[in-house]
Amino acid sequence: MKRARGEVFPLVDNSWWPLPPDYPDLSSEGKRLARVNACRMQQTPELAVQGWLFFTNQYLRPWVDADGLEFNSGFYEEWKKPAQIHLEMIRRFEAYLRSLTIFPRGGAKTTTGISYVLWKLLTNPQWLCNVYMSKFNPLIRRLFDKVKTQIESNPRILADFGKLAPKRGKGVWSSDYIRLTNFSSLAGFSIDGKLRGPRATGLAWIDDIEQDPEGDKIPSTEAIEAIIQKVVQIIIPTLLPEVPLGVTGTLFHLRSFASYVRLSEEPGTPDYDPRFASVKKGGTWHKVVYGVKDAEGRSTWPELYTDAYCRQMYIELGPARYAAEFENRPMSTQGCVFTLKHKEHEYTLEQPDEQMYLAPFESKARVHW
Repeated sequence: MKRARGEVFPLVDNSWWPLPPDYPDLSSEGKRLARVNACRMQQTPELAVQGWLFFTNQYLRPWVDADGLEFNSGFYEEWKKPAQIHLEMIRRFEAYLRSLTIFPRGGAKTTTGISYVLWKLLTNPQWLCNVYMSKFNPLIRRLFDKVKTQIESNPRILADFGKLAPKRGKGVWSSDYIRLTNFSSLAGFSIDGKLRGPRATGLAWIDDIEQDPEGDKIPSTEAIEAIIQKVVQIIIPTLLPEVPLGVTGTLFHLRSFASYVRLSEEPGTPDYDPRFASVKKGGTWHKVVYGVKDAEGRSTWPELYTDAYCRQMYIELGPARYAAEFENRPMSTQGCVFTLKHKEHEYTLEQPDEQMYLAPFESKARVHW
């Protein structure tokens, strides 16, 4: 994958890093070039994380400067300091050809991905990203709207990177394909529609590909199989050798593409699929699943996943939905329908259905206790 290359200044005794130590003494143009250079630090995945972090802090997050002047790009509904899980997601996009990143509900994975795409479009001429979502819906339109708005209207981006949106009638600037004047571009595809188009040169990104924009319907087994076949037969073969494929999602239920990729691990099991095997199992995929707590019980995003917030969500959602959406542990047993001390209680199920195991709160089954 072709990467932008910015000069890396010394870190020691440099409170302005990744800017040069003499940044305050530079001319206005020198400062602009230094900021753009910091965004172009992408020689390694580790430098790319720092370049992305500088970009989001400088151009996207709300600011109030020393003179009391406010800056708000409008990119974030409510800005919160990125956590390690967000930095690792960016590094995974940069480091691996095939990656799966599972976030808890509300973890800002899509917002993080959009900021990554915007950053790469501005700093890498001829960089092309293909993004794949579910039915062509408001989610993907909002994605394009976010990117277009920043390129057209963000005063800091305009001041440092110039006008990269084409003049009206002089280029492509739609709700599913945009092409900047530096020849980088972003294309959006519906998994239910035509998938063949321009080849990605920078990233192919699959985000919550089976999500139903009109409700919370669980996709059928046939629908998931169709998605798998489209990914394997159409999306992956169009990728150039060094172009990464990143899959992001939340395990709302077991029947999802992200869950399928996650479970395709152990040879000899019903879920095994060598096409999605991890590096540990002789495959090519790097897979990470985050919950609201890490293995040591610490919050994976302290700015959001506080103990009080998690307790509130547990009470309001119940154990089954909380386990699926916040711990990424979707349940599939009767225990997620009704938890009992078997020596003290007895119960029977009337008219059990498939929803009872995959999404118990959507089930029409009755429990007689």
